[in-house]
Amino acid sequence: MDKSAEQDKTLAAKQSAVEVSVEISKQDASFHFPSVDELKGKWKEHVGAAKVVWGQLTDDELLRAEGQAQKLIGLIQQRYAITREEAERQVKHFLDKLK
Repeated sequence: MDKSAEQDKTLAAKQSAVEVSVEISKQDASFHFPSVDELKGKWKEHVGAAKVVWGQLTDDELLRAEGQAQKLIGLIQQRYAITREEAERQVKHFLDKLK
């Protein structure tokens, strides 16, 4: 991939992250991530929804996250070049919608 295409891909990922961020309202500070066991059992059912929200992540990456919020946050932060706080906010919003 040439440098221009790579820059375009990075810019598109950042723009996508900003669009997701705009949709997310501030979450209650008392939010607690579900336990790994709570998510792990149903995670395969939620991979499709996660793929819609974070299209830059592959199905394999999402499956390997196994519903673990911290793994998902790290993947999103890295792929979309956003702050950890923003990635946490996005994951909190996503998990809230699953309830």
